[in-house]
Amino acid sequence: MLPVSLCPTPGIVVAVGPGVQLRPGQAVFGLSDGALGTAVVGPAATMVPMPATLSFESAASMPTVFITAQLAMQSAAAMAAGETVLVHGGAGGVGLAALQVIGAAGATAAATAGSPSKRALLRSLGCAAVVGSRDTGFAAQLAQLGGVAVVLNSLTSPGMVAASLAALLPGGRLVEIGKRDIWSPAAVAAHRPDVSYSLLAVDFLPAGVVQAALRRVAAGAAAGQLRPLPSVVHSIGNVVAAMRQMSQVGAACMTMQCLY
Repeated sequence: MLPVSLCPTPGIVVAVGPGVQLRPGQAVFGLSDGALGTAVVGPAATMVPMPATLSFESAASMPTVFITAQLAMQSAAAMAAGETVLVHGGAGGVGLAALQVIGAAGATAAATAGSPSKRALLRSLGCAAVVGSRDTGFAAQLAQLGGVAVVLNSLTSPGMVAASLAALLPGGRLVEIGKRDIWSPAAVAAHRPDVSYSLLAVDFLPAGVVQAALRRVAAGAAAGQLRPLPSVVHSIGNVVAAMRQMSQVGAACMTMQCLY
C-alpha cells in the first residue's frame, strides 16, 4: 500500500538509487510524499518520464486525477464505446479528467454539478446531459434519458448512492471513489444485485499498478489525447494565500505548484 500523503510531483531527477532506470537530468512526473518541498526523495516506482509536451506546472495537474479516472473507467468499470457514463462532481479534478477518458474511449458522458456556473462549464465541454448534484432528482432526469451504464460516484449526502443505483441500467457498474459514507458491497448487492460495484482509491494501490497507470497517462498526454487541467500557479512568496485557496477549493479540485 502506498503512503496516503502521496501528491503530484513533477521535477528533474538529480540522483537515483541502484537499479533505477530513470537518470539524473531527466524530467519526470508522478506521485511522491512531501511534494511541496524544493527537493523530494520519492519512490521511483511511482515516477515516469514526463512528456516533452508538458510544462512542470501542467504536469502537476495530471497524475492523481487521471490515474483515478483511467482505472475507474477502464479497469474497474470496463467502459465500452457507445455507453453512457455518469460522472458525479464533473467539474472537479477527477471529473474533468474522467470526461476526457470517457470521450477518448468513444463513450458518452453525463455529469452532475452543484452550481449553475459549473453546469454551464460541463455543457461547454460537450456533456450529453448535465444535471444538479444537490439532491437526488438527477436519477429521474437520467431515467427519462434512458439511464446510464456506469456511475463514477463521489457524492456522500444521504440518498445519493441509492439514487445513483436507480439511474443505472440493468447490469450496470458503480465505481466509488468517495472517502466517507461508503456503501459496503453487501449493501449494494441488497439494493441492486445486478450491479457490479468497485471501490477505488489511489492511496491503496500497489506501486506497480500506479506506475502502469502513470505510463498510460504520459502516453495519452504525449499523443494529445489527454490534456492538462486548468491550474493556479503561485510564487513561493504567496504560499500562505495559495494554501488558503487550496483548503477552500478542496485538494481534489485543484493542484498547486509553487514556483521557487
